[in-house]
Amino acid sequence: MNDNFTLAVTGQSLIHHDTRNIRCPEFDRVKAILKGADLAFTNFEGTIYGSHGGWPMKGYWFGSSKPFVLDSLDETGFKALSLSNNHSFDLGPSGILST
Repeated sequence: MNDNFTLAVTGQSLIHHDTRNIRCPEFDRVKAILKGADLAFTNFEGTIYGSHGGWPMKGYWFGSSKPFVLDSLDETGFKALSLSNNHSFDLGPSGILST
């Protein structure tokens, strides 16, 4: 039995584009650290514009992302997300349901 547990934690992940095909040595090093941890955690600084729709509550769509962003975060190595942030309600209740 292994008594060690590795936790990798990052700050805000404010992502609006697909990161799965990024080829960059620095990003690859970060992904290796995250994937090598037993648990990698980030704060998803946004809301998902998905099947529940939504509308901008602040007059703009700053904090919303398309559903593929969640797949991008998974491929990057994250296995746990915090969804509590100042953009959580950017798309109203429907955005919370989609996220």
